Amino acid sequence: MSGVINKIGLVDVISNIMAPLVSISPVYTMLFVSALAGFITQSNAASVAIDVPFLQVVLAAGADPLTAACAAAGGSAVTQYYLTGGPVAALSTVIPVVKGSNLKDANKFQRPAMLFGLLVLFLLVSLLLVIR
Repeated sequence: MSGVINKIGLVDVISNIMAPLVSISPVYTMLFVSALAGFITQSNAASVAIDVPFLQVVLAAGADPLTAACAAAGGSAVTQYYLTGGPVAALSTVIPVVKGSNLKDANKFQRPAMLFGLLVLFLLVSLLLVIR
């Protein structure tokens, strides 16, 4: 998938669309693009084809390297699991072992937990923006 992403010029398209936002807040734009890349590709490896070139755009706009890298790596890492369930997909194996639990209730928790993880990442990036 990363080869296709590079060949069709998706990063250039995203960079052109997001250029106004990069000039306002490069790090938050990186977080958004990374989260979107992870959601679309459902893969950290494939989202790197979007994240790394866009990270270079963000760094060129003057973003702090550590904060931008955190946004780039974190966004796709959290959202790649949203549609597939990721590690939470192992619930069907774990639930029968945990007394008193059931798969239906556990499944209701997984996607809100991932969105909460994205919120925590947003707060972490915000904290890094303040202290760096």
